[in-house]
Amino acid sequence: MKIKEQPTVAIYLRISDEDEALELGGESNSISGQRMLLNDFVSNHKDLYNYRVVEVEDDGYSGTNFDRPGVQRLLEMAKRKEIQCIVVKDFSRFGRNYLEVGNYLEQIFPFLRIRFFSVNDNFDSFCNAGAAGSLEVGFKNIIYEAYSKDLSVKIKSVRKSKAEQGKFVTAFAPYGFKKDDNNRNKLVIDQECAPIVIQIFKLYLSGSTKTEIARRLNQEGVLCPMMIRKKRGENFNRNGCSDTCIWTVGTVSHILADQRYTGDAIYGKSKPESVGSKKEIKIPKDQWIIVPDAYEEIISHEEFEAVQTYKRTYKKKGNSVVCKSSFSKKTICKSCGHLMTRIHQGKKILYCCKTGRNLYHSTCYQGKIEEAQLEEALLTCFNNLAAITRQTDNIRKKTQDISVAHCDGLQKIELAIARKKGKYLAFYEAYKQKKLSELDFRKKLNDLEKSLDTLQKQYDEMEPCFLRENEEKHTISKETIHSLVEFIAIESNGSLSIKWNFIDPYQYTLS
Repeated sequence: MKIKEQPTVAIYLRISDEDEALELGGESNSISGQRMLLNDFVSNHKDLYNYRVVEVEDDGYSGTNFDRPGVQRLLEMAKRKEIQCIVVKDFSRFGRNYLEVGNYLEQIFPFLRIRFFSVNDNFDSFCNAGAAGSLEVGFKNIIYEAYSKDLSVKIKSVRKSKAEQGKFVTAFAPYGFKKDDNNRNKLVIDQECAPIVIQIFKLYLSGSTKTEIARRLNQEGVLCPMMIRKKRGENFNRNGCSDTCIWTVGTVSHILADQRYTGDAIYGKSKPESVGSKKEIKIPKDQWIIVPDAYEEIISHEEFEAVQTYKRTYKKKGNSVVCKSSFSKKTICKSCGHLMTRIHQGKKILYCCKTGRNLYHSTCYQGKIEEAQLEEALLTCFNNLAAITRQTDNIRKKTQDISVAHCDGLQKIELAIARKKGKYLAFYEAYKQKKLSELDFRKKLNDLEKSLDTLQKQYDEMEPCFLRENEEKHTISKETIHSLVEFIAIESNGSLSIKWNFIDPYQYTLS
């Protein structure tokens, strides 16, 4: 007789830096407060008291998007059917984005047969089937999204006020410092890492290049800043930090340019493009908040200025200019997996692996490959695929011209979708001000959903395939490269391989 496995309920806990910065993380909102509430709910619920409980948390993450390690783990557990139920304190703990939360409650969780409880909202997806898109739930999610935007403004004001007092207000201390255990807004010297910062400055002033410094630190087995964070279990989501994360020229450059090592507090160097956005916009230096001598220095002002002067002098002597192009984010080193850097040397445009230069014994490609070679190889492969594809009816039907006009069409649809989504809040505010009746509000929301579905279908139909039919290409555009190529890998011997964004038509001819 097969023993039935014990069902599992996941309790999801979240508190953001914003909650703590505004001192909204009281006991009820704290991780411990949420834990107590949810465990009590599970143990007293007639359907859940015999469930095994697993705990998933995101401490210090905003609810404006789902790019959180805890919630991603929760969703993976749901997809693998490792859990049968999810319990949260309220909808805002799960997420503050109206559309994304609604999609999970209305589509994904019902499909996966996951029961969802929001304790303070008295919501049970089994008892409220179809209610996830209801007026009440919709209202709450719209309000949470509006609250996030309002909260963002308040957070900026609070952080700016603290920064003007010389207090440290960002999530992580710079390498070489750590947060004071008794005052999280104060930096103190990290005795483990500060000597490495001093060593980097001294080596650079003594004539060592950034590449030589990176190689030396890697040879001596010194952990790079990302590995220090990982070793200490700091809560950060950085997919690029693997077990082989090393010192690079970029890391050394960042340290040499950081004025905070002189003891100056600096705030406002960049800002998010929008609420919840990961994209940062740089702020001009004359708009930064700089408070001199806010905490103990690691490097003197004189040493720091000497390094900046030396860097400016050295930069003028250089004959290589780093720049971006169609291949900038598509060309990788096969050995280390890092993106290759594009540089100008005279009239030539070249790609090289700078990661390999940071190690004394590297299997990375040590030479430089011309962009013209990449274009020629890609164009040859592309036209070969086009010739084969023109002979394959079932693939030819899916092909379409990838042109600038086509991309413009996609961008127009994306803009229309964004504008439509922005109307959710406008409709709610009109309803709140009694400019819309409940019936009209429901109808407008329903019409909006239909309009969004239509736009999404148009977008899906326009999304480019992989070639222009019946025409051999003599040049290849940036848009085509972006659409067709996932990456170009450079082997240690200089040969290359192309990974396409589509199924290779050769597979059809050989099968």
